[in-house]
Amino acid sequence: MRWFCDEFAAMEMQVGKTSGMDSYDLMVLAASRVGPGCEELVMLPHLQGAMAPEANPKASGVFYGFTLRHGRSHFTRAIMEAVSFIVRRNNEVIEGLGVSVTDVRALGGGGRSRIWKQMEADIIGRPVLTTTNEEAATLGTAILAGKAVGLYSSVEEAAERMIQIKERFEPASVNRAIYDETCGTYIKLYDAVCPLFETRQA
Repeated sequence: MRWFCDEFAAMEMQVGKTSGMDSYDLMVLAASRVGPGCEELVMLPHLQGAMAPEANPKASGVFYGFTLRHGRSHFTRAIMEAVSFIVRRNNEVIEGLGVSVTDVRALGGGGRSRIWKQMEADIIGRPVLTTTNEEAATLGTAILAGKAVGLYSSVEEAAERMIQIKERFEPASVNRAIYDETCGTYIKLYDAVCPLFETRQA
């Protein structure tokens, strides 16, 4: 999103500066007017290689399926959906190991967008919870430090005491079918272009 905003959202950045509104909020608001599945526009968001579960440093970003009917808001939403597909894919890997994923906790910049978090909940089919503390690294350090100095008897206790839920987003079943289909396309797209990634020199 930062790359897309820097390269293609000069108008939103300017409006943000003059109005005091966040440029990302303006982009996300426009993207929310595009329907789930982005009218068959799908993105692979691997601009710096693919992390888990693919773990492929040679992977790169791909936009697939765009036509004359697609505009910038479609591309913004496709990025948001793609990042959520990664969360879904990792959840599936975790559950494949026999670990039940009951919900997802969202922190950091992306966690500030209520629109994005609802989209994520719809895509993964699990509740998404945001926390009052948005700094994941700082919070994790504080949790471990609290256990280390004996303030808490365990990491679990420290986490339970220090993590406070801000908002809960329940998945909307009405979007399930389209997101199942789009996620399936996302996986097929990665598998299809994966051999091409191996031929890239950079």
